[in-house]
Amino acid sequence: MKSIAFRVLGALAACLAMAGAAPAQTAYPDKPVRLVVPYSPGGSTSVLANALATALGKSLGQSVYIDHRPGGNTIIGTGAVAKAAPDGYTLLLTASSHVVVPLITKAPYDPFKDFTPVATLAKTEFVLVVNPKVNAQNLKEFVALAKTKPGAVTYASAGNGSGTHLVAEQFERVVDIRMQHIPYKGAGPLVNDLLGGQVNAAFLVPAVATQFIQSNRLRAIAVSGKERQSMLPSVPTLSELGVGSLNATNWYGVLAPAGIPKDVAVKVANAIQTVGSHPDFKETLSSLGLQPYSVKSDEFDRMMREESARMAALIKSANITMD
Repeated sequence: MKSIAFRVLGALAACLAMAGAAPAQTAYPDKPVRLVVPYSPGGSTSVLANALATALGKSLGQSVYIDHRPGGNTIIGTGAVAKAAPDGYTLLLTASSHVVVPLITKAPYDPFKDFTPVATLAKTEFVLVVNPKVNAQNLKEFVALAKTKPGAVTYASAGNGSGTHLVAEQFERVVDIRMQHIPYKGAGPLVNDLLGGQVNAAFLVPAVATQFIQSNRLRAIAVSGKERQSMLPSVPTLSELGVGSLNATNWYGVLAPAGIPKDVAVKVANAIQTVGSHPDFKETLSSLGLQPYSVKSDEFDRMMREESARMAALIKSANITMD
C-alpha cells in the first residue's frame, strides 16, 4: 500500500510540475517585424529602408514592413521605438542624427539608455561643392578666397545642427577660415539656391551632388573622409590634399528598444550582416552613394558614444541650436 501511495503522490507531483511550467517559447520571429523609419517617405532613406526590409525579411524568414514616422527632426519616430516592447518586433532604421538631435533639442528619450544598438548598414562622406561662378578651382584656392574676405564666402546647410552644417563647422576649424552659414529647411531648397548662385558652397552627400557635378552645374572641391567615393572617384579627399579627414561620416544603422533579448538581437544582427553581403543590396547602396559598413552591437555602441562626445564639443563651441 505504501509503494502505491508513493507512486500516486509522485505522479501527482509530476502533473503539478507540468502545469506550473512556462509555456514553450516560439522561435523568433513568428510574426511580421516592424521597421520604423523616422523620415518622410520618398527620399533616399526610403529606398534604403525598402531594400533592407525586403532582404531582411528573406533572411529572417518573416515579413518586415516599414512604418514611416517623420516629424520633430526624427524625434517622433525614434521616440515611438523607445516606448515599444523590447521583443524584437519593432526596430529602428536611423542615422547619425540619432546622437546629434538630443544634443541640440529636448528629446523624450536617451539615445543610449533607451536603445540597443544592433548593427550598422552603410555610411557615406560629404563632398564640398561650389557654384561654378566661385573663383576657386581647388581646395587651396577656396581656402585662400575665404581667408581673403572672412565671412564673405557663404555656405548652405540643410538646417542648424544637420550633418551638412556640422561638417562645415569642422571644416572651418581644420583649415582656419570663417564662412557665413545660410541654413535651409532641407536639402531641396539648399541645392536650388546653390545652383542659382545665391550661396557659394555646401557640403552635400555624393548621392545628391553627383548629377550636378557631372553636368558641370557644381564644382567638386574635396571629399571629407579618408577614402574617395565610388560615385566621385576623381574627387580627392581632404587627407590627400594634406588637410586631414573630418569626423563627419554619415552612417545608417538599426537599433532596437532597450531590453531586447540578447539572442534575438544577435539573430537580427546576423541577418543584417547577411543582407549587407548580398550583391543586390550592395548595388542598392552604390546607387545611393553609400558604402557597406558592417559593425555589430558593442562596436556600434562605442562608435555612437564617441561621436556624441565629439559633436557635443563642436555644438558647444559653435553655439549651435535647433531651428
